[in-house]
Amino acid sequence: MNIRKILTIAILLLSTIFYLAANCDPKSAEEPEEKPVEEPTIVGTWVNPDYNDSGWPDDEGSIPAKQVITIDGSTITTSQFKNVADTEPIYIVTTEIIEEWTDNNGARWYKLFTENVGPYGPVYGLAKVNSDNYTVEGNSDLDDYPTEINTEGNLYAIMYRQSSYEPIVGIWVNSDYNEVGDDVMGKIDIKYNTDGTLTSTYYEQDFATEPNLTTIGEITEKWTDSQGRTFYKMVSEIENTLFYSLGMVSSDYNIAESVSSPSGYPTVVSSDGERYVIYYRQTDPSPGRTWETVFEDHFDGDTLNTDNWTQFEISPPTYSLTGSGELKIDGDTAEDAPGAMFIYNTAIAGNYVRVTTKFRTTQNDPFEDDVDIGFLLIDDPDNLYILHLTSDPIDGTRDYTLSITRVTAGSSVLLIEESMGGTTPQISADNNYILEWENNNSTLIFRIKDGSGNVLKSISVGDSSYSGGLVALQADLNIGSSGSQSIFFHYVRVEKYQ
Repeated sequence: MNIRKILTIAILLLSTIFYLAANCDPKSAEEPEEKPVEEPTIVGTWVNPDYNDSGWPDDEGSIPAKQVITIDGSTITTSQFKNVADTEPIYIVTTEIIEEWTDNNGARWYKLFTENVGPYGPVYGLAKVNSDNYTVEGNSDLDDYPTEINTEGNLYAIMYRQSSYEPIVGIWVNSDYNEVGDDVMGKIDIKYNTDGTLTSTYYEQDFATEPNLTTIGEITEKWTDSQGRTFYKMVSEIENTLFYSLGMVSSDYNIAESVSSPSGYPTVVSSDGERYVIYYRQTDPSPGRTWETVFEDHFDGDTLNTDNWTQFEISPPTYSLTGSGELKIDGDTAEDAPGAMFIYNTAIAGNYVRVTTKFRTTQNDPFEDDVDIGFLLIDDPDNLYILHLTSDPIDGTRDYTLSITRVTAGSSVLLIEESMGGTTPQISADNNYILEWENNNSTLIFRIKDGSGNVLKSISVGDSSYSGGLVALQADLNIGSSGSQSIFFHYVRVEKYQ
């Protein structure tokens, strides 16, 4: 297998702190300045991005993604944050150190007691800070003190010291890369080694358990920009060839992008760059994803099912069901025509949601005719997202782009916009295409595929403010040429990760 186009994204595998259930008085707190320490101590800021949006504090047994710990005598004060990037804690918890000791391996142990934790009563904890002062892990119990640290035990958690944390460590997935060939793979598991190198294990599919390739890489340079994104220069050897990579991890640690070359370090991370790849942090502990279809409409019959859909536009273009499993929307010669919009009547929510539609168009002039198709994600009337496929004239044809825009209280912000690339026009008449958006644990992904399901272009943006709501399908064909043209939708499918 030719692995040379695979991006070596390296991510440091870190550990998480013991679980302490929160008491019920939200407060704010300053994060203590972390200074280098020689002896292991539980004091400091501990993080695990795998716990981002884990359901804490509402779901029993879930873990806050960041905990800031101080000690005053035998009293521990813990500020707990829902996500790593958060600056305001949800709760502050006070815990008593019942006993502490250092074992023969240099690890520091803490026997802990927290009183009056919500309706559950006291919480008994056992935590261990490893001798490298980098990892803390532990168990908690509602009845008695745990006697050992057990990854399969009650309320187990593991966290990593933030001052030493490498955001690129972890399990990264992208189902678009499943079985696409030699270029990329669906999952990468990146671990930090004691000698400072990174081990990257590659799997052909995001749900696979048997690896296909393992490489060793070295971080040669690292920095953080003003937006909180972490950049890495890395070198690794693949099939006896050195590859130089420039990687970027988003400020919330949930998205990793990279470009790589055998001839030297790239200077910018761009989707147009050499061997570009994008991955998303796998935060679910299950070995793979199972997508369950919760709604599907193939537009059978000759009447739109108003139990499923509400048409939303003033003076919209003509639409009809063809009777052969297609929703037909006629083109309009008016350039400012709003197009047709159909709202799916059932609200959609969840950390993992995907909506897919297949379409084709009869536009016959690659310069004059403009296809506009997209989704609207409606949190509430004052907060929505527009995921849009559209085009502009360029060099006698049209260049199609994908974009994601957030609209808040009538004010719009373009979050990302990128050309599909390749030969224009990228959307041609009488060919099937698949348009799809996905909420992947606070990462909005928007992609277009050909009729066989091969990804033509994918863009994404991390945005934890989207919580779900109504979804609308929008389409417009602006006709600049003569004749009657139309867009045809074959189906709309809603899936949730179960």
